[in-house]
Amino acid sequence: MQLIQAKGKLSCCSRRWLGVILLMAIFLGYFSQGFLDLKGNHLDLPSEQPSRAAHQNDLPVVKLMRLIYPKPQVLHPPRNDVLVITPWLAPVVWEGTFNIDIINEQFRQRNITVGLTVFAIKKYVVFLKLFLETAEKHFMVGHKVNYYVYTDRPADVPAVPLREGRKMVVLEVQNYARWQDVSMHRMEMISYFAQQRFHREVDYLVCADVDMKFSDHVGVEILSPLFGTLHPGFYGAERRSFTYERRPLSQAYIPPDEGDFYYMGAFFGGTVSEVYKLTKECHQAMMMDKSNRIEAVWHDESHLNKYLLYHKPTKVLSPEYMWDEQLLGRPAILQKLRPPEREGTGFLSSGLAPSTIRAPEGRAEPGPAATGPRTAQAWLQPVPRGKTQLLREAFPDKALLSSSPTPFCAAPTRSFIHPPSQPDGTYVYICNLFIYLFILTSVSPCEVAVGSNVSVCCYTVLSQALGTVEALNKYD
Repeated sequence: MQLIQAKGKLSCCSRRWLGVILLMAIFLGYFSQGFLDLKGNHLDLPSEQPSRAAHQNDLPVVKLMRLIYPKPQVLHPPRNDVLVITPWLAPVVWEGTFNIDIINEQFRQRNITVGLTVFAIKKYVVFLKLFLETAEKHFMVGHKVNYYVYTDRPADVPAVPLREGRKMVVLEVQNYARWQDVSMHRMEMISYFAQQRFHREVDYLVCADVDMKFSDHVGVEILSPLFGTLHPGFYGAERRSFTYERRPLSQAYIPPDEGDFYYMGAFFGGTVSEVYKLTKECHQAMMMDKSNRIEAVWHDESHLNKYLLYHKPTKVLSPEYMWDEQLLGRPAILQKLRPPEREGTGFLSSGLAPSTIRAPEGRAEPGPAATGPRTAQAWLQPVPRGKTQLLREAFPDKALLSSSPTPFCAAPTRSFIHPPSQPDGTYVYICNLFIYLFILTSVSPCEVAVGSNVSVCCYTVLSQALGTVEALNKYD
Protein backbone atom coordinates (compact mmCIF):
# COMPACT_ATOMS: atom_id res chain seq x y z
CA MET A 1 0.00 0.00 0.00
CA GLN A 2 2.79 2.40 0.87
CA LEU A 3 4.53 1.44 -2.36
CA ILE A 4 1.44 2.34 -4.38
CA GLN A 5 1.16 5.72 -2.61
CA ALA A 6 4.85 6.46 -3.32
CA LYS A 7 4.37 5.68 -6.98
CA GLY A 8 1.36 7.98 -7.08
CA LYS A 9 3.36 10.82 -5.56
CA LEU A 10 6.19 10.29 -8.05
CA SER A 11 3.84 10.29 -11.00
CA CYS A 12 2.22 13.47 -9.73
CA CYS A 13 5.62 15.17 -9.40
CA SER A 14 6.63 13.97 -12.83
CA ARG A 15 3.54 15.50 -14.35
CA ARG A 16 4.30 18.79 -12.63
CA TRP A 17 7.89 18.85 -13.87
CA LEU A 18 6.77 17.82 -17.30
CA GLY A 19 4.37 20.73 -17.38
CA VAL A 20 7.08 23.17 -16.30
CA ILE A 21 9.45 21.88 -18.98
CA LEU A 22 6.71 22.13 -21.59
CA LEU A 23 5.97 25.74 -20.62
CA MET A 24 9.68 26.62 -20.80
CA ALA A 25 9.94 25.02 -24.24
CA ILE A 26 6.97 27.05 -25.47
CA PHE A 27 8.46 30.22 -23.95
CA LEU A 28 11.89 29.66 -25.52
CA GLY A 29 10.41 28.68 -28.84
CA TYR A 30 8.36 31.85 -29.05
CA PHE A 31 11.20 34.23 -28.23
CA SER A 32 13.79 32.38 -30.33
CA GLN A 33 11.49 32.68 -33.33
CA GLY A 34 11.23 36.40 -32.74
CA PHE A 35 15.01 36.68 -32.46
CA LEU A 36 15.54 34.81 -35.73
CA ASP A 37 12.98 37.00 -37.46
CA LEU A 38 14.80 40.09 -36.23
CA LYS A 39 18.17 38.72 -37.37
CA GLY A 40 16.77 37.73 -40.73
CA ASN A 41 15.31 41.18 -41.24
CA HIS A 42 18.72 42.67 -40.49
CA LEU A 43 20.63 40.44 -42.93
CA ASP A 44 18.12 40.50 -45.75
CA LEU A 45 18.00 44.24 -46.16
CA PRO A 46 16.42 45.40 -49.38
CA SER A 47 18.90 46.37 -52.13
CA GLU A 48 17.62 49.93 -52.20
CA GLN A 49 18.87 50.59 -48.63
CA PRO A 50 22.64 49.94 -48.77
CA SER A 51 23.58 53.41 -47.61
CA ARG A 52 21.87 53.11 -44.21
CA ALA A 53 23.59 49.81 -43.41
CA ALA A 54 26.92 51.15 -44.53
CA HIS A 55 26.64 54.39 -42.61
CA GLN A 56 25.62 52.54 -39.45
CA ASN A 57 29.03 50.84 -39.57
CA ASP A 58 30.87 53.93 -40.87
CA LEU A 59 31.82 52.12 -44.08
CA PRO A 60 32.16 53.90 -47.45
CA VAL A 61 29.47 53.22 -49.98
CA VAL A 62 30.74 52.00 -53.35
CA LYS A 63 28.29 52.49 -56.16
CA LEU A 64 28.99 49.94 -58.88
CA MET A 65 28.84 50.99 -62.49
CA ARG A 66 27.10 48.90 -65.10
CA LEU A 67 29.52 48.10 -67.94
CA ILE A 68 28.58 46.92 -71.40
CA TYR A 69 31.37 45.27 -73.37
CA PRO A 70 31.85 42.34 -75.79
CA LYS A 71 31.99 38.90 -74.25
CA PRO A 72 35.54 37.46 -74.02
CA GLN A 73 35.99 34.65 -76.54
CA VAL A 74 37.83 31.67 -75.07
CA LEU A 75 38.51 30.10 -78.47
CA HIS A 76 39.48 33.37 -80.17
CA PRO A 77 42.26 35.17 -78.27
CA PRO A 78 42.65 38.89 -79.05
CA ARG A 79 46.33 38.49 -80.01
CA ASN A 80 48.05 35.42 -81.44
CA ASP A 81 51.03 37.15 -83.06
CA VAL A 82 52.87 37.99 -79.84
CA LEU A 83 53.55 36.45 -76.45
CA VAL A 84 50.72 37.47 -74.13
CA ILE A 85 51.62 35.40 -71.06
CA THR A 86 54.95 34.35 -69.60
CA PRO A 87 55.85 30.81 -68.51
CA TRP A 88 55.22 31.93 -64.92
CA LEU A 89 51.71 33.11 -65.86
CA ALA A 90 52.40 36.85 -65.82
CA PRO A 91 50.47 38.77 -68.51
CA VAL A 92 52.40 40.63 -71.20
CA VAL A 93 50.52 43.87 -71.86
CA TRP A 94 50.07 44.60 -75.57
CA GLU A 95 47.54 46.81 -77.24
CA GLY A 96 44.41 44.76 -77.83
CA THR A 97 44.86 42.46 -74.83
CA PHE A 98 42.90 44.51 -72.29
CA ASN A 99 39.76 46.58 -71.88
CA ILE A 100 40.76 49.79 -70.14
CA ASP A 101 37.19 50.59 -69.10
CA ILE A 102 36.92 47.36 -67.11
CA ILE A 103 40.30 47.85 -65.47
CA ASN A 104 39.60 51.50 -64.67
CA GLU A 105 36.38 50.53 -62.91
CA GLN A 106 38.12 47.84 -60.86
CA PHE A 107 40.80 50.26 -59.66
CA ARG A 108 38.28 53.05 -59.14
CA GLN A 109 36.48 50.90 -56.58
CA ARG A 110 39.74 50.58 -54.66
CA ASN A 111 40.33 54.36 -54.67
CA ILE A 112 44.06 53.96 -55.31
CA THR A 113 46.81 56.58 -55.44
CA VAL A 114 49.78 56.12 -57.76
CA GLY A 115 53.20 57.62 -57.11
CA LEU A 116 55.43 58.57 -60.07
CA THR A 117 59.10 59.02 -59.18
CA VAL A 118 61.46 60.95 -61.44
CA PHE A 119 65.02 62.22 -60.99
CA ALA A 120 65.92 65.68 -62.34
CA ILE A 121 69.53 66.08 -61.27
CA LYS A 122 71.70 68.96 -62.48
CA LYS A 123 70.91 69.98 -66.06
CA TYR A 124 68.35 67.23 -66.49
CA VAL A 125 65.86 69.49 -64.74
CA VAL A 126 65.24 71.02 -68.19
CA PHE A 127 63.34 67.87 -69.19
CA LEU A 128 60.96 68.11 -66.23
CA LYS A 129 58.42 70.53 -67.70
CA LEU A 130 57.70 68.42 -70.80
CA PHE A 131 57.65 65.26 -68.72
CA LEU A 132 55.08 66.62 -66.25
CA GLU A 133 52.91 68.31 -68.87
CA THR A 134 52.58 65.14 -70.93
CA ALA A 135 52.08 63.04 -67.80
CA GLU A 136 49.13 65.23 -66.88
CA LYS A 137 47.59 64.46 -70.27
CA HIS A 138 48.18 60.74 -70.40
CA PHE A 139 49.36 59.19 -67.12
CA MET A 140 46.71 57.55 -64.92
CA VAL A 141 43.92 59.80 -66.17
CA GLY A 142 41.00 59.72 -63.73
CA HIS A 143 43.09 58.48 -60.80
CA LYS A 144 44.98 60.19 -57.98
CA VAL A 145 48.69 60.73 -58.63
CA ASN A 146 51.60 61.99 -56.54
CA TYR A 147 54.60 63.22 -58.54
CA TYR A 148 57.79 62.70 -56.55
CA VAL A 149 60.52 64.86 -58.08
CA TYR A 150 64.05 64.19 -56.85
CA THR A 151 66.27 67.14 -57.65
CA ASP A 152 69.24 69.13 -56.44
CA ARG A 153 67.67 72.28 -57.91
CA PRO A 154 64.25 72.70 -56.26
CA ALA A 155 64.07 76.34 -57.34
CA ASP A 156 64.19 75.25 -61.00
CA VAL A 157 61.23 72.86 -60.76
CA PRO A 158 58.56 74.26 -63.11
CA ALA A 159 55.08 75.10 -61.88
CA VAL A 160 52.90 72.82 -64.00
CA PRO A 161 49.10 73.00 -63.55
CA LEU A 162 47.82 69.74 -62.07
CA ARG A 163 44.42 68.10 -62.22
CA GLU A 164 42.26 67.62 -59.15
CA GLY A 165 43.54 64.80 -56.96
CA ARG A 166 47.13 65.23 -58.11
CA LYS A 167 50.05 66.86 -56.38
CA MET A 168 53.78 67.31 -56.78
CA VAL A 169 56.26 66.62 -53.99
CA VAL A 170 59.80 67.96 -54.45
CA LEU A 171 62.46 65.91 -52.66
CA GLU A 172 65.81 67.65 -52.48
CA VAL A 173 68.72 65.27 -52.88
CA GLN A 174 72.48 65.50 -53.18
CA ASN A 175 74.26 66.17 -56.44
CA TYR A 176 76.98 63.83 -57.68
CA ALA A 177 79.75 64.56 -60.14
CA ARG A 178 79.50 61.25 -62.01
CA TRP A 179 76.23 60.18 -63.58
CA GLN A 180 77.05 56.60 -62.56
CA ASP A 181 76.86 57.72 -58.93
CA VAL A 182 73.51 59.39 -59.61
CA SER A 183 72.31 56.10 -61.09
CA MET A 184 73.47 54.18 -58.04
CA HIS A 185 71.94 56.55 -55.51
CA ARG A 186 68.68 56.62 -57.47
CA MET A 187 67.96 53.13 -56.18
CA GLU A 188 68.99 54.18 -52.68
CA MET A 189 66.73 57.24 -52.63
CA ILE A 190 63.69 55.36 -53.93
CA SER A 191 64.09 52.64 -51.30
CA TYR A 192 64.69 55.17 -48.53
CA PHE A 193 61.60 57.27 -49.22
CA ALA A 194 59.50 54.17 -49.91
CA GLN A 195 60.19 53.11 -46.34
CA GLN A 196 59.91 56.59 -44.82
CA ARG A 197 56.80 58.02 -46.50
CA PHE A 198 55.65 56.43 -49.76
CA HIS A 199 53.98 53.48 -48.03
CA ARG A 200 51.70 55.92 -46.19
CA GLU A 201 50.84 58.06 -49.22
CA VAL A 202 50.46 55.83 -52.29
CA ASP A 203 49.49 52.29 -53.22
CA TYR A 204 51.74 51.87 -56.26
CA LEU A 205 55.05 53.34 -57.37
CA VAL A 206 56.05 53.90 -61.00
CA CYS A 207 59.71 54.78 -61.59
CA ALA A 208 60.53 56.62 -64.83
CA ASP A 209 63.40 58.52 -66.44
CA VAL A 210 62.91 62.26 -66.79
CA ASP A 211 64.25 62.56 -70.35
CA MET A 212 61.06 61.14 -71.82
CA LYS A 213 57.56 62.29 -72.63
CA PHE A 214 54.18 60.59 -72.49
CA SER A 215 52.59 60.52 -75.92
CA ASP A 216 49.52 58.35 -75.28
CA HIS A 217 47.48 56.62 -72.61
CA VAL A 218 49.45 54.99 -69.77
CA GLY A 219 46.93 53.83 -67.23
CA VAL A 220 46.12 51.31 -64.55
CA GLU A 221 46.58 48.43 -66.99
CA ILE A 222 50.29 48.57 -66.10
CA LEU A 223 49.74 48.23 -62.35
CA SER A 224 50.73 45.02 -60.65
CA PRO A 225 52.70 43.99 -57.55
CA LEU A 226 55.86 44.10 -59.71
CA PHE A 227 56.20 45.04 -63.39
CA GLY A 228 59.01 45.62 -65.86
CA THR A 229 59.13 46.86 -69.46
CA LEU A 230 60.63 44.98 -72.41
CA HIS A 231 63.50 46.84 -74.05
CA PRO A 232 62.45 47.70 -77.65
CA GLY A 233 65.93 46.92 -78.91
CA PHE A 234 65.97 43.34 -77.63
CA TYR A 235 62.38 42.06 -77.55
CA GLY A 236 63.02 39.73 -80.50
CA ALA A 237 66.59 38.78 -79.63
CA GLU A 238 68.03 35.60 -78.16
CA ARG A 239 69.22 35.68 -74.58
CA ARG A 240 72.89 35.46 -75.58
CA SER A 241 72.46 38.80 -77.35
CA PHE A 242 71.15 40.55 -74.24
CA THR A 243 73.57 43.10 -72.84
CA TYR A 244 73.49 41.59 -69.36
CA GLU A 245 76.49 41.96 -67.10
CA ARG A 246 78.71 39.00 -68.09
CA ARG A 247 81.57 39.43 -65.61
CA PRO A 248 81.20 37.00 -62.69
CA LEU A 249 82.82 39.44 -60.29
CA SER A 250 79.80 41.75 -60.50
CA GLN A 251 76.67 41.17 -58.43
CA ALA A 252 74.67 41.82 -61.62
CA TYR A 253 76.27 38.86 -63.40
CA ILE A 254 73.91 36.67 -65.44
CA PRO A 255 75.30 33.55 -67.16
CA PRO A 256 74.87 33.26 -70.95
CA ASP A 257 72.40 30.38 -70.59
CA GLU A 258 70.03 32.31 -68.29
CA GLY A 259 67.59 35.13 -68.84
CA ASP A 260 63.95 35.63 -69.82
CA PHE A 261 63.82 39.14 -71.26
CA TYR A 262 65.90 42.28 -71.30
CA TYR A 263 64.09 44.90 -69.22
CA MET A 264 64.53 48.64 -69.61
CA GLY A 265 65.61 50.57 -66.55
CA ALA A 266 63.67 53.65 -67.64
CA PHE A 267 60.22 52.34 -66.65
CA PHE A 268 59.39 49.86 -63.88
CA GLY A 269 57.30 49.72 -60.74
CA GLY A 270 54.79 47.92 -58.56
CA THR A 271 53.40 48.14 -55.07
CA VAL A 272 55.39 50.21 -52.60
CA SER A 273 56.56 47.14 -50.71
CA GLU A 274 57.79 45.36 -53.85
CA VAL A 275 59.52 48.45 -55.24
CA TYR A 276 61.18 48.90 -51.86
CA LYS A 277 62.54 45.34 -51.98
CA LEU A 278 63.74 45.78 -55.56
CA THR A 279 65.50 49.10 -55.07
CA LYS A 280 67.02 48.11 -51.74
CA GLU A 281 68.49 44.89 -53.12
CA CYS A 282 69.77 46.61 -56.27
CA HIS A 283 71.42 49.35 -54.23
CA GLN A 284 73.06 46.83 -51.91
CA ALA A 285 74.38 44.92 -54.92
CA MET A 286 75.74 48.12 -56.45
CA MET A 287 77.48 49.02 -53.20
CA MET A 288 79.05 45.57 -53.09
CA ASP A 289 80.26 46.05 -56.65
CA LYS A 290 81.72 49.39 -55.63
CA SER A 291 83.64 47.77 -52.80
CA ASN A 292 85.01 45.27 -55.33
CA ARG A 293 86.00 48.13 -57.67
CA ILE A 294 83.67 47.10 -60.48
CA GLU A 295 80.62 48.70 -62.11
CA ALA A 296 78.01 46.77 -64.04
CA VAL A 297 77.98 47.51 -67.76
CA TRP A 298 74.58 49.23 -67.66
CA HIS A 299 74.71 50.14 -63.97
CA ASP A 300 71.25 50.19 -62.35
CA GLU A 301 69.64 48.62 -65.44
CA SER A 302 71.99 45.63 -65.19
CA HIS A 303 71.07 45.13 -61.55
CA LEU A 304 67.38 45.56 -62.37
CA ASN A 305 67.61 42.75 -64.93
CA LYS A 306 69.37 40.52 -62.41
CA TYR A 307 66.65 41.17 -59.83
CA LEU A 308 63.76 40.55 -62.24
CA LEU A 309 65.38 37.31 -63.40
CA TYR A 310 65.21 35.79 -59.93
CA HIS A 311 62.16 37.71 -58.68
CA LYS A 312 59.77 37.29 -61.58
CA PRO A 313 57.56 40.29 -62.33
CA THR A 314 53.84 39.72 -62.04
CA LYS A 315 53.23 41.77 -65.18
CA VAL A 316 55.42 42.55 -68.19
CA LEU A 317 54.86 45.63 -70.34
CA SER A 318 55.41 45.22 -74.07
CA PRO A 319 58.00 47.37 -75.90
CA GLU A 320 55.08 49.51 -77.11
CA TYR A 321 55.41 51.45 -73.87
CA MET A 322 58.94 52.59 -74.74
CA TRP A 323 58.78 52.56 -78.53
CA ASP A 324 60.14 55.38 -80.67
CA GLU A 325 58.61 55.16 -84.13
CA GLN A 326 61.01 57.71 -85.61
CA LEU A 327 64.00 55.60 -84.62
CA LEU A 328 62.61 52.08 -84.83
CA GLY A 329 59.98 52.25 -87.55
CA ARG A 330 56.67 50.48 -87.17
CA PRO A 331 56.71 46.67 -87.08
CA ALA A 332 53.55 44.75 -87.87
CA ILE A 333 53.15 43.74 -84.23
CA LEU A 334 52.36 47.33 -83.29
CA GLN A 335 48.57 47.35 -83.43
CA LYS A 336 48.11 50.48 -81.41
CA LEU A 337 45.56 52.47 -83.41
CA ARG A 338 44.09 55.15 -81.18
CA PRO A 339 41.29 57.52 -82.17
CA PRO A 340 41.77 61.28 -81.80
CA GLU A 341 41.58 62.69 -78.30
CA ARG A 342 38.18 62.53 -76.66
CA GLU A 343 36.99 64.41 -73.63
CA GLY A 344 37.40 62.48 -70.41
CA THR A 345 39.71 59.79 -71.80
CA GLY A 346 43.42 59.26 -72.13
CA PHE A 347 43.33 58.79 -75.90
CA LEU A 348 45.39 61.26 -77.88
CA SER A 349 46.28 61.74 -81.50
CA SER A 350 49.88 62.51 -80.49
CA GLY A 351 49.88 65.90 -82.13
CA LEU A 352 52.20 67.43 -79.57
CA ALA A 353 54.43 70.20 -80.84
CA PRO A 354 56.84 71.05 -78.05
CA SER A 355 58.99 74.09 -78.52
CA THR A 356 62.75 74.00 -78.70
CA ILE A 357 64.15 71.56 -76.16
CA ARG A 358 67.34 72.44 -74.36
CA ALA A 359 69.71 69.50 -74.20
CA PRO A 360 71.79 68.93 -71.07
CA GLU A 361 74.88 70.11 -72.94
CA GLY A 362 73.37 73.56 -73.20
CA ARG A 363 72.71 73.67 -76.92
CA ALA A 364 69.23 73.77 -78.36
CA GLU A 365 67.58 70.98 -80.26
CA PRO A 366 64.22 71.26 -82.01
CA GLY A 367 61.46 69.18 -80.59
CA PRO A 368 59.41 66.88 -82.79
CA ALA A 369 57.08 68.78 -85.06
CA ALA A 370 53.35 68.31 -84.98
CA THR A 371 52.33 65.99 -87.77
CA GLY A 372 48.71 65.39 -86.91
CA PRO A 373 47.30 62.07 -85.74
CA ARG A 374 49.82 59.25 -85.69
CA THR A 375 48.54 55.73 -85.40
CA ALA A 376 51.49 53.84 -83.98
CA GLN A 377 53.03 56.21 -81.50
CA ALA A 378 54.72 54.97 -78.37
CA TRP A 379 53.29 55.56 -74.94
CA LEU A 380 56.66 56.87 -73.76
CA GLN A 381 59.39 58.35 -75.91
CA PRO A 382 62.96 59.36 -75.11
CA VAL A 383 63.51 63.06 -75.64
CA PRO A 384 66.17 63.81 -78.30
CA ARG A 385 69.61 64.54 -76.94
CA GLY A 386 72.74 66.21 -78.21
CA LYS A 387 74.53 62.86 -78.23
CA THR A 388 72.17 61.49 -80.85
CA GLN A 389 72.87 64.53 -82.99
CA LEU A 390 76.58 63.90 -82.50
CA LEU A 391 76.22 60.44 -84.03
CA ARG A 392 74.31 61.77 -87.02
CA GLU A 393 76.90 64.45 -87.60
CA ALA A 394 79.74 61.94 -87.34
CA PHE A 395 78.16 59.52 -89.85
CA PRO A 396 75.79 61.54 -92.08
CA ASP A 397 75.91 59.02 -94.94
CA LYS A 398 75.24 55.91 -92.85
CA ALA A 399 71.79 54.65 -91.90
CA LEU A 400 72.74 53.80 -88.34
CA LEU A 401 69.16 53.67 -87.19
CA SER A 402 67.09 51.61 -89.57
CA SER A 403 63.37 52.13 -90.03
CA SER A 404 62.97 48.48 -91.01
CA PRO A 405 60.33 46.62 -89.03
CA THR A 406 62.76 43.73 -88.57
CA PRO A 407 63.13 43.50 -84.78
CA PHE A 408 66.82 42.62 -84.99
CA CYS A 409 67.55 45.89 -86.80
CA ALA A 410 65.94 47.94 -84.06
CA ALA A 411 68.54 49.98 -82.24
CA PRO A 412 68.06 50.58 -78.51
CA THR A 413 66.15 53.74 -77.71
CA ARG A 414 68.33 54.52 -74.73
CA SER A 415 70.61 57.49 -75.11
CA PHE A 416 74.33 57.04 -75.54
CA ILE A 417 75.98 56.02 -72.32
CA HIS A 418 79.17 57.07 -70.68
CA PRO A 419 81.92 54.48 -70.33
CA PRO A 420 82.53 52.51 -67.17
CA SER A 421 85.08 53.95 -64.82
CA GLN A 422 87.63 51.17 -65.31
CA PRO A 423 90.52 52.62 -67.38
CA ASP A 424 91.23 49.27 -69.02
CA GLY A 425 87.74 49.28 -70.58
CA THR A 426 88.45 52.33 -72.76
CA TYR A 427 90.94 50.45 -74.92
CA VAL A 428 88.39 47.72 -75.61
CA TYR A 429 85.70 50.21 -76.63
CA ILE A 430 88.01 52.11 -78.97
CA CYS A 431 89.04 48.84 -80.63
CA ASN A 432 85.39 47.89 -81.03
CA LEU A 433 84.72 51.28 -82.59
CA PHE A 434 87.22 50.56 -85.37
CA ILE A 435 85.63 47.15 -85.92
CA TYR A 436 82.24 48.80 -86.27
CA LEU A 437 83.59 51.40 -88.67
CA PHE A 438 84.92 48.57 -90.82
CA ILE A 439 81.47 46.97 -90.86
CA LEU A 440 79.85 50.27 -91.83
CA THR A 441 82.10 50.63 -94.87
CA SER A 442 81.24 47.17 -96.18
CA VAL A 443 77.61 46.44 -95.38
CA SER A 444 74.57 48.18 -93.98
CA PRO A 445 73.35 47.40 -90.44
CA CYS A 446 70.18 45.73 -91.70
CA GLU A 447 72.14 43.41 -93.97
CA VAL A 448 74.38 42.44 -91.10
CA ALA A 449 71.44 41.97 -88.78
CA VAL A 450 69.69 39.26 -90.80
CA GLY A 451 69.88 36.09 -88.74
CA SER A 452 71.91 37.75 -86.01
CA ASN A 453 71.89 40.72 -83.70
CA VAL A 454 75.06 42.35 -84.92
CA SER A 455 73.42 45.71 -85.60
CA VAL A 456 72.18 45.98 -82.03
CA CYS A 457 75.56 44.96 -80.65
CA CYS A 458 77.39 47.35 -82.99
CA TYR A 459 75.09 50.19 -82.01
CA THR A 460 75.85 49.48 -78.37
CA VAL A 461 79.59 49.37 -79.03
CA LEU A 462 79.46 52.65 -80.94
CA SER A 463 77.41 54.21 -78.16
CA GLN A 464 79.96 53.20 -75.57
CA ALA A 465 82.88 54.35 -77.72
CA LEU A 466 81.35 57.75 -78.37
CA GLY A 467 80.57 58.00 -74.68
CA THR A 468 84.24 57.41 -73.96
CA VAL A 469 85.29 60.15 -76.37
CA GLU A 470 82.72 62.52 -74.89
CA ALA A 471 83.89 61.81 -71.36
CA LEU A 472 87.50 62.41 -72.33
CA ASN A 473 86.56 65.69 -73.98
CA LYS A 474 84.32 66.63 -71.03
CA TYR A 475 81.37 66.92 -73.38
CA ASP A 476 79.01 66.82 -70.44
